[in-house]
Amino acid sequence: MRTTKAVAALFLIAIASSALNGFDKPKGAYPYKVEPFSERLETMDIERVRLNGQRVILMDSASQFQTAKPTKGESVVLKKRFFPDYRMELYVFPNSSIRGSISKDNVSKYVKGLSEDAIRRQEFLEVLTMPEDDSAPTKIRFLGAKPISVSYAVKKVVDGDLQRVVVMDNWAQLDGETYLLRITAPEANFESFFSECRGLANSMYFAG
Repeated sequence: MRTTKAVAALFLIAIASSALNGFDKPKGAYPYKVEPFSERLETMDIERVRLNGQRVILMDSASQFQTAKPTKGESVVLKKRFFPDYRMELYVFPNSSIRGSISKDNVSKYVKGLSEDAIRRQEFLEVLTMPEDDSAPTKIRFLGAKPISVSYAVKKVVDGDLQRVVVMDNWAQLDGETYLLRITAPEANFESFFSECRGLANSMYFAG
């Protein structure tokens, strides 16, 4: 009897936690392969990058980035050349892998949940920005979408020193898939790196 009550209590706690967090970061992102290709425009050949996966994504070529092997379930990982802690990651999930939908309220709950989880683990995480109103200026676009964005700071060892690192999560749902574009860099240089990523992200579009 006590065991049954304990299981029921844990179940209720799990439901309450889920409602608070809005959603957890999904798992099972589609694998993508990064390939360079040349696109003929009138009389010129333009170097671009093709992301082959669930849907083919095209974007501008960027010599300052290099492809890295996904190690944490990412679909695509791009690192700044010679600076591996400067990263732009793309995750593409089926909508069925996420509970609820991507909304300002759910993304707000998501980042608050990250903060509370960090407190429980006695780790540092400071929420820097929350989702803004639709009337706010667009910070970044990708695949034609204006994503819902949040950012937070964590602490990581960079070049042998413990530093504040900013993580910016940009969420969007498009045609049956959920997209997370994550930009990560040491706080001191985050804005300049973000500008580089923004230009590359804005160039993303679906093939065909």
